[in-house]
Amino acid sequence: MDHPEGPWRQAVFDHRQHVKFAWTVLAESPDSALSIVADEIRRFADVHAPGRYHETITQFWVKLVAHTRAAGPDADFQTHVARYPVLLDKEALTRHYSSGALGTAQARSVFVEPDLVPLP
Repeated sequence: MDHPEGPWRQAVFDHRQHVKFAWTVLAESPDSALSIVADEIRRFADVHAPGRYHETITQFWVKLVAHTRAAGPDADFQTHVARYPVLLDKEALTRHYSSGALGTAQARSVFVEPDLVPLP
């Protein structure tokens, strides 16, 4: 899929940027971070990658970031991901979910608990 050039092209909002966004929102609004992050990523996807938003994947990463922040908060994002490299490991998701569980319409529209290993 082609994306227009400029600050909103897909490469700019990659996995690292999603995680950094969650990390920042969790610091500023911990009680509403899940809904804030989900709403913003959904809006972005609606414009730049229609049909690609996945609720379970979004919530998985926000919950994982929240877990690492609670375990050892750091002053800056770079230090945090250096301490918790799992946050940048896209394969972390597959240790918790089978492709069958993630591939359902339900998992795309609402959060589904992991079917392999529970979230910490």
